[in-house]
Amino acid sequence: MDRLVQEVKDRYYSCHEIFKTNINPKMMKVLGILGFNKSFKDAQGCYLYTEDGQQFLDFHSGEGATSIGYNNPQVISFLKDIMDMKLPNMIQLNCNVLGGMLAEKLLAKAPDYFTKVYFGNSGAEAVETALKFVRCATGKNRIIYCKQSFHGLTYGALSVCGDQEFKEGFGELMLHTSMIDFNDLQALDRELQKGDVAAFIAEPIQGREVIPARPGYLTGAAELCQKYSALFILDEIQTSLGRTGKFFYLEHENVKPDILLVAKALSGGLVPVSAVLIGEDIYNKVYSNMERCYIHHSTYGYNTLSMAAGLATLEVIENQNLVDHADKMGVLIMDGLEKIKQKYDMVKDVRGKGLMFAVELGKPSSFSKKLQWNLVETTSKGLYAQVVVIPLFQEYGIISMVSGLNSVIKFIPPVIITEKEVDYFLDSLDKVLHKAQFTSEPWNVLYNIVKRSI
Repeated sequence: MDRLVQEVKDRYYSCHEIFKTNINPKMMKVLGILGFNKSFKDAQGCYLYTEDGQQFLDFHSGEGATSIGYNNPQVISFLKDIMDMKLPNMIQLNCNVLGGMLAEKLLAKAPDYFTKVYFGNSGAEAVETALKFVRCATGKNRIIYCKQSFHGLTYGALSVCGDQEFKEGFGELMLHTSMIDFNDLQALDRELQKGDVAAFIAEPIQGREVIPARPGYLTGAAELCQKYSALFILDEIQTSLGRTGKFFYLEHENVKPDILLVAKALSGGLVPVSAVLIGEDIYNKVYSNMERCYIHHSTYGYNTLSMAAGLATLEVIENQNLVDHADKMGVLIMDGLEKIKQKYDMVKDVRGKGLMFAVELGKPSSFSKKLQWNLVETTSKGLYAQVVVIPLFQEYGIISMVSGLNSVIKFIPPVIITEKEVDYFLDSLDKVLHKAQFTSEPWNVLYNIVKRSI
């Protein structure tokens, strides 16, 4: 093993070439074009470091997976301790004390009608599980989902994804699904009235463009589902565990879903894990007798490492009071973003909750900038937002991303950021936007993109 460790060290800085050759050359091409092809040697807390000492502040955190920071020392220490215990692992016809403990802690944080937890390996698997469970529990087939929603890219999850770009080329997806507008209770009511709906699935904040549910929308959706004997799946894969200033987003409005999905940050960004929270009624219909005790199962579902990572992550969140901290930092950021919005007419909107927020760009008012916008967006939709994302990365060492084929820049930093990181981010964004609106800097950024594309 010493030889293998040394090989990892020796080959680490050729990781881009190895990835390009063996995994995804198109991804590496894109990273090169955007100038994001850095080799990071170390990651601690909110920061990534290169071999030459450059520091990068991660305001994307793996779509929220590294929510408590990179390589959290307390989580890693607990994982080592658990491994040293040599506990039995992966016994399929037995149980796991760590799984029971993690389920117990998650249920203690959730509304008291949730009584059981199913563990899986990813957010997409949690969605797949929920889709199976609602069909089994209701005896109905149809699933209602929202435009611009994102629930994962496996077959069933993709079928209820409201962003069409992900569906192209994959043929006919799961039958009996219908898409409606997000934040439209009348549209949901019309579909539910038909009586064939097993469930409605929604995110409290749509992750792709960071569009929050309007006040009353989620509670109204839950009530409508109950009225028409359909189930409500609340996808909190990205919004749970303190991200929005509450442990679960549903606490903001006392929302009562039938199924609650958790993943991303649950393992501290170290091990794949997800959780599906359900009540007794759904459990008893899916696992309806002893012969069906194994009817839905995942080999790695409650493996030792995943469960230990989940337990340690919850402990860190609790001990460091990160839920309240995320709320406070989110207020500071939104106050700062509102002030920035008043300074630049190219900022169309700022929105979000807690530490999940976005800046949406719009067409500038000046004639020359308007022409620039039209030319760029005609060439490639969503490209103009890179005049902000790329300088943030290259000049200020801040990692963010454009949220698809649009002009939305998404930020989802670790919940451990402090006022120091908040101030640095706001100051850097202000400077980048000033150059974007009042100088020729956008042409330079776009020229470099074209140059690297050739």
